[in-house]
Amino acid sequence: MRFARQGRSVVAYLGNTPVGSIEVSPRGEILDINVEPAHQRKGIATALLAEARKYGTVVHSEVRTDDGEAWARSTGDELPPNELAEMLGPVEEWT
Repeated sequence: MRFARQGRSVVAYLGNTPVGSIEVSPRGEILDINVEPAHQRKGIATALLAEARKYGTVVHSEVRTDDGEAWARSTGDELPPNELAEMLGPVEEWT
């Protein structure tokens, strides 16, 4: 896997195919992280986080989906309270 930095984003590639990306705010907060479904649960999101941290401090957002919450917890990082879950409850309950 290789990475390419594009502004405040990092894209992960397998060969020439982009398989995931992370976007970070000017304050270092994760704005978005995604991995193509066929490549999920293979450590790509965690590798993207590590790569993004080479360029500066990166912290987890206070607004996380259920999947985002599970992944954030798996990193072992200290997490801010999840304001989205506190306000709206689990995503499954939104529909």
